[in-house]
Amino acid sequence: MDMISELPDTVLLHMMDLMEPKQAVQTCLLSKRWKNLCKRLTNLKFTFSPVKSFENFASWILNTRDHSYSLHNLSIHFWTDTRCLGKLVKYALLHNIQHLKIRILSCFGSTSDYIPLLFSSHSLTSLSISINRFMQPLRVVLPNTLHLPSIKSLHLHRVTFTASDNHSAEPFSMCHVLHNLKLQYCALHDDAQVLCISNSTLFSLTIIRQQASQIVLSIPSVSSLTFRVLIIMNSSPHAIFLLLEK
Repeated sequence: MDMISELPDTVLLHMMDLMEPKQAVQTCLLSKRWKNLCKRLTNLKFTFSPVKSFENFASWILNTRDHSYSLHNLSIHFWTDTRCLGKLVKYALLHNIQHLKIRILSCFGSTSDYIPLLFSSHSLTSLSISINRFMQPLRVVLPNTLHLPSIKSLHLHRVTFTASDNHSAEPFSMCHVLHNLKLQYCALHDDAQVLCISNSTLFSLTIIRQQASQIVLSIPSVSSLTFRVLIIMNSSPHAIFLLLEK
């Protein structure tokens, strides 16, 4: 007797969520019941693999998954940006993704159009994004304001913040439940001069090698603050002014 197949769907789905996605999908060969279960996976993780293999598997997810189920967790570690990756991220955003992690090692050219969509998601509670552009100093340019009302944990690596009319970038003021923020190798866009981090719910802030001439903090609830800041010197000296506002 197949005792595992006698378990409830919720238990089997939890077991499958602990597997690598490809292994979980392979269970569909066991029986019709397993075939239907693998279409309802809520946690997907894609790690480094050949582009064709990644695209084939991502296409299977997009075309076969039961679209009536939300997608809770999506983690993508890949060599380069692809059109298929963009479709996968858009699919996740349309299916109430809660936890999203994207790490692209070498993006050739401009980043796909899914980037702005990431920063207007109402379902995301945690987001980690790192997209390196191959042989280019440019970073991913973010909107002026990040509209992430449910975000609690945010990790941004190699992104550029844009400023409003007063040459000050204030991207996090609309993140009303943000608890943890980590910025690595970020910069200001064009004529922006000041990075302002204003958030009343922030508990933990880590800034590593932020390129900004002035950083203004208004974070009254913070309990953990870590700074490792790099200043790139041009023709004239620059200094960082760190202003803490209560």
